[in-house]
Amino acid sequence: DEQTDGIFFYSENSDALCTLGTRFKNFISCCFVDPPYNTGSDGFVYRDSYQHSSWLAMMESRLWLCSKLLTADGGFAATIDDNEQI
Repeated sequence: DEQTDGIFFYSENSDALCTLGTRFKNFISCCFVDPPYNTGSDGFVYRDSYQHSSWLAMMESRLWLCSKLLTADGGFAATIDDNEQI
């Protein structure tokens, strides 16, 4: 940990956020989440065909996890496309 200036996770975003857990509570300055675009046709191995309300519930849990990790002036970013944009 002393030799790095960051941590990179390549995993399901909920698993990565849970892994950070209380060790990094109020410590993270930026959280970026790349959720499924919900097209159902892109060939990814994770679930990618949520109903709108299920997709929102999935995102809510990630937002909640991020909010516990971010510093008071921390930032959140997520990618999204037209399938779930309101």
